Amino acid sequence: MNNSICIIYYSSDLCNMCKPIGMRLKAMLSIFEKVDFEERRITSSIYENEDGVLSAPTIIVKVDGKEYIRKTGNVSIVKFEEEFKRLYDIVNG
Repeated sequence: MNNSICIIYYSSDLCNMCKPIGMRLKAMLSIFEKVDFEERRITSSIYENEDGVLSAPTIIVKVDGKEYIRKTGNVSIVKFEEEFKRLYDIVNG
């Protein structure tokens, strides 16, 4: 990761809303510079990961490795973008 802000998106092939949310999330990120994006796939019902994610979709925002935002389930991208923009503006001044 090259930037201080990282968005990690957990998705699954078994999740009907993961693909549309992922596409909207990637479109939203096209307007923000200085953000790393990583998509991680949950491939089974028992999935261990460093973030403790148990279900998809889950969006985690980290700044310098520390978690600041976590959204799980049917995420409103509009509300997420508002919350993310506030954090982004603070970090990038």
